[in-house]
Amino acid sequence: MAAADAVATALALQQLQPRNTSLNSTNETAEWSELMYRHTPGMTALYCVAYLIVFAVGLVGNCFVVAVVMRSPRMRTVTNYFIVNLALADILVIVFCLPATLMSNIYVREYNYLLICVFVLLLFFLCVGVGRFICDFKQLLFGEYRHDN
Repeated sequence: MAAADAVATALALQQLQPRNTSLNSTNETAEWSELMYRHTPGMTALYCVAYLIVFAVGLVGNCFVVAVVMRSPRMRTVTNYFIVNLALADILVIVFCLPATLMSNIYVREYNYLLICVFVLLLFFLCVGVGRFICDFKQLLFGEYRHDN
């Protein structure tokens, strides 16, 4: 169903493209705008403001979580390291997937964001792996892992 809609949209866009170098009429421009954008300009601006707020609050809040756990030695527990890993994954999702979602909410075109999401997933697993390596390496190097007999 989505492939058929994409083909119909592509055919409609080809018909609207100018055939000569003269300027388009306002009717053709309005039709072009209706095919390119999902919403009115006011709704598009509202989407941009809402996504900007979510982006800023999410980025600042997760950076604060990472900073608090890293700066305070009392906060460096296994549970808090797990929370830091989740915060780092959330930062990656905010940075890579949130703008892509905004663009798909504004424009009609169907972009393939699978590559971006796979990249974010790989970075998430990399962060988890690095966190595990740091915890294990710290225990081996400094002998913080002790058995009480």
